[in-house]
Amino acid sequence: MHSSPKPAPKVQMKKKEATKSGLLESAAVILLKQEAGKLHTFWLRRAKALRMAGGFYAFPGGKVDEADEATPAEGSAEGLHRFCMAALRELFEETGVLLAKNVTDFAPPVLAAFREALMERKAEFSAEAKRLGLQLDTSLLVPAGVWITPAFFPVRFYSQFFLLPCPEGAAPQVRCEEAEEGGWVFPGEALRLWEEGEALLHPPALHIMRCLAGFRTQQQLCYELSNPPFCIDNIAQHPEFQRGVLLLPLKSNTLPPAEYTNTYVLGTGDLLLVDPGFCSDEGRTQCLRVLSELKSLGKTPKGIFLTHQHADHVEAAHWLKQQCGLPIACHALTARHLPFPVERLLEDGETLVLEGPMPMRLQVLHTPGHAAGHLCLWEERRKILIAGDMVAGQGTIAISPPDGDMADYVAQLERLLQLGPRVIHPAHGLTIVDAKAKLQSYLRHRAARERQLLALIEAGESDEDALCEGVYGALDKETQALAKGSLRALLCKLEKEGRVVLEGTRWCLF
Repeated sequence: MHSSPKPAPKVQMKKKEATKSGLLESAAVILLKQEAGKLHTFWLRRAKALRMAGGFYAFPGGKVDEADEATPAEGSAEGLHRFCMAALRELFEETGVLLAKNVTDFAPPVLAAFREALMERKAEFSAEAKRLGLQLDTSLLVPAGVWITPAFFPVRFYSQFFLLPCPEGAAPQVRCEEAEEGGWVFPGEALRLWEEGEALLHPPALHIMRCLAGFRTQQQLCYELSNPPFCIDNIAQHPEFQRGVLLLPLKSNTLPPAEYTNTYVLGTGDLLLVDPGFCSDEGRTQCLRVLSELKSLGKTPKGIFLTHQHADHVEAAHWLKQQCGLPIACHALTARHLPFPVERLLEDGETLVLEGPMPMRLQVLHTPGHAAGHLCLWEERRKILIAGDMVAGQGTIAISPPDGDMADYVAQLERLLQLGPRVIHPAHGLTIVDAKAKLQSYLRHRAARERQLLALIEAGESDEDALCEGVYGALDKETQALAKGSLRALLCKLEKEGRVVLEGTRWCLF
């Protein structure tokens, strides 16, 4: 904590500026209460199916609506009325806590019916509040920092946070389609759950919990909340959704729909860099800056780990080795494809230990399929899988012979499913919270493709071009090449299993 607080810098973006930047405006409420002499806050776990932050713990809040600016209320901070109203409205919808001077004049069933109508989209907040005669009041909302979602997210927000002491008599309860559960939590307990892998936190929530855990005064707290470390233009530079798993999504020469390859920095003391596949000077600058910042915190990079040899996973590996003097480790079947030497060859079952305040024991898993030498890293204690290209945050994985093998790939998906991962960190896309469901969906997808292919062959289709169009539809030239590779991988798998046979240039059922 800082010993002499200074006024927090005023960071405010006008609505037109946010829209022009492609940002959606939103607001969130850090609801607080004292219990047994300790500060508690109210959090909720967002529904896993949500596109944005699904499965993560967060604070009540949501998007600013068009009507929020014109909704009358007393007490809004200068220039923040629309954010204050969004915070008030979302807080009521998600927890039932309503900020109004005359709220005690209304019987609980009346307010419950109001909330129900909002959740079922049968009423509009401003109009219904006016009809009921509610005197909305945002004067208790204290501005507590602005966060902007990084560019690699599918949706980006300009988010204004507010502190709010829980009004006397209010009893927040989560009951909305966007949240699975919620309740009061001691910030220290929230941080413990995050460390143990039982709660995922985005950078704003993690920073807020850390600030609340060290709470002394509201002035100090507001300063801390508004001045997070390692942020540039209100964008977090060290996203660490789970302790010891720091994400650096950097632009790479990868395949669409992906634009980034996730370089992971693993560890809480000793650091292991996974898949430095970035391709730009900007990526190099960002990587070196983050490593320098981590070193300033007493952490030490120890090596580079490559999941496989594809360019979007290794392009910066040799450069990073030269810059930082870090040894490179990978599977022997990967090393033979690389244009640079590696210092360590890894095999299935080996354990890599990263020492630190929270030591990490990472088991090496040889998972051929996408590539013959593909490796994953598995932390058994917290059920964390660093998956490389076994799965992706969006889309599916290309399997192309001869280095790719569909039979091996499906077998390894089944192996990973049996391990029972809780969270998957893929090389492309965001963290996968419902790991079991993701792996099962991948297996179902491959099985469905097989059924499509077998049905086409049974119906008399035998030419690979016709089979490819029948299974994948009409595609552009680049995507068609990938589809043909996956088709060939499927046919090879079915041939190995004795279900189809190649007669000349024609495929037939066996």
